[in-house]
Amino acid sequence: MKGKLKTIAFLLVLILLCSIIAPTMNVFASTSKTINITSTEIVSHIVLSETSNPEENKINDFLVDPSHPIENKSLDNSTHRYDGEIYVTIEPDFFTGGRITSIKINGVEKDIISPIGRNTYKVSDVEVYNIEVVGLVEQHYNIMWANDGANVAGTDYDNEEVKLVNGSAKVVKVYDNETDMNDISNEIDSIDEGCLNPEGRGYISLSEGNVVIFEFTPKYGYQLTSVTANGMKLTPQETMNQYKYIMPATNIHFQATFTKTEDVVKSSTSKVTSGTIKIGKNEIDSGSTVLSVKDATLTDEQKSIFNNKAGDYTVSNVFDIKLNQVFYKGSTNSNDVWYNPLGYNEDLRTPATITLKLDEGVDGNAVVLIHEKEDGTYETIETTYNEATHTITFKTASFSNYAIASKKTEKNEENMDDNITNPQTGDNITIFITLFVIATLGAFITIKFNKDIK
Repeated sequence: MKGKLKTIAFLLVLILLCSIIAPTMNVFASTSKTINITSTEIVSHIVLSETSNPEENKINDFLVDPSHPIENKSLDNSTHRYDGEIYVTIEPDFFTGGRITSIKINGVEKDIISPIGRNTYKVSDVEVYNIEVVGLVEQHYNIMWANDGANVAGTDYDNEEVKLVNGSAKVVKVYDNETDMNDISNEIDSIDEGCLNPEGRGYISLSEGNVVIFEFTPKYGYQLTSVTANGMKLTPQETMNQYKYIMPATNIHFQATFTKTEDVVKSSTSKVTSGTIKIGKNEIDSGSTVLSVKDATLTDEQKSIFNNKAGDYTVSNVFDIKLNQVFYKGSTNSNDVWYNPLGYNEDLRTPATITLKLDEGVDGNAVVLIHEKEDGTYETIETTYNEATHTITFKTASFSNYAIASKKTEKNEENMDDNITNPQTGDNITIFITLFVIATLGAFITIKFNKDIK
């Protein structure tokens, strides 16, 4: 009986030990794996790890040259427990460069996270890994520039061919090619800063055929009238101040001309022959302004309101007046521009001073402007009117419809003539006393003079 009990106890202990050891053996057994890696055209850096960070808990690290694929390589590392999944990280070799175009893991096509950077995927823990990487090596070419005011002393940017004067440039987008227009901006260093460093110097490295979108911004009082790169014009886009350029197989720099340009008044009505505008000092910091004047198109209700608001003044003309910040599209054509309305939805910070020269004078010598504001209210604006030059000058912070209203006022010149030809009684007494004093003083001087002679 005792022998049987010993046998049973031995068997129970053995079963208990097997239950503890068996799972451990399974984990260790699963660490013995086979990996096959092929890389086409580019040298690929591939890392297997237990976490999404390939620098942590690294299992294996491979540098795969296209001429030396890795086939049937055994992965036997019993120190790692995979818990059913591992991470595969793939990127082009840093020193040789290149662009990944396709990744397959065990026959499954993976989305490319970064063609020129790190791509990490979580995969199931299996016995065999077949990893296929396809890519290409690209020659990169450089564009460099320095914005107006950039610190270039002692650098390669201290070159007249590189420096922009009275304007600036930055990168806003990069696409792979003009046919596909796939956005690859995330692959470009410092794209969020416009490829500019804190000193105002710009740099970007691109492949032949890449499409780059630049934004050129002139200083206030200047316009971009010409922009080329290696003799090829940049193409203006729909978005304000943006230009497209297709990268050639060479390093380039810009030839950008920013020309001094005054704020102007453009009239499309024969009733206003010319004008001037002066905006606040800090109203805008780039480009220039155009004040446009044309005959307003009014409803009968608007006409009635203008006449009522004018009171005893008579409305002669109603103009639609608009103010726009403008940017030339890389040429001297002042009619081919981008527009940014000013004083439309929001008033100017400082009222602008406007002078308009009318083709002929108004009927009267007192003039005011009736302004129909965008919110539907009306205001009367004080106006200086010069009869000799037929000009009106006024200040305003918003722009829409303006009516010129005038009236005649009596002058004081006629009253002054009446005072001279028809003096009042009090005036006669004053004149008599004045003449008497002068005569007496003259007689006194004469007597005194005669006595002195004697």
